[in-house]
Amino acid sequence: NLCQGWKGSAGKCLKCSVCHNNARTKDGSIEGSSFAEEVPLPPCLKETDIERQCLESYEASSTTLRMEKDRCEELRARRSKAEDAVNNCQHKLQSSSSRLEHESLGELQRAEDSVASSQERLEAEKQHERSSEVHMEAECHDYNVASGRVAHIDFIKNAEWLRCQ
Repeated sequence: NLCQGWKGSAGKCLKCSVCHNNARTKDGSIEGSSFAEEVPLPPCLKETDIERQCLESYEASSTTLRMEKDRCEELRARRSKAEDAVNNCQHKLQSSSSRLEHESLGELQRAEDSVASSQERLEAEKQHERSSEVHMEAECHDYNVASGRVAHIDFIKNAEWLRCQ
C-alpha cells in the first residue's frame, strides 16, 4: 500500500522502492516515502525475433528429431491414403454385394418359374402320351388280334409302337 497512486511510464521496467521507519513510532504507525527505480534491461526483442531465435536454436540442435517428425508425417499421409482406399473398396464391395443379391434373387425367381413351367409342360406331355397309348391300343386292337400279335403295354412304353398297316 506504500506505492499507491504511483504509475510507471510506458516502455520502461520500473520497480517501486520504499523507505520506511519499520513502524517505530510511539503509536506504531508506518511512515515512509516511495520512489521509482528503473530496472535496466538488455535491448528489447520483438515477439517475431524471439520466435525466430527459438526456431533456429531448435532446428540446429534437433536435426534427428526433425527427420523423425518428417518420417512420421509421411507415414501418416500414406496411412490416411490407404485407409481412404480401403473405405472406398469396402463401399464398392457392399454396393456390389447388394446389387448382386438383388440380381441373383431375380434370376433365381425366373429360374424357378421356368422349372415350374417346364414341369407343367412335361406333365401335360406325359398325360398326352398316356392318352395316345390308350387310343392306339384301342385302334390297333382288332388288327393285332387278327394278325396274331398282342400289344403289350411294356412295348408301347418303350416306344416300340405297333402300327396298324
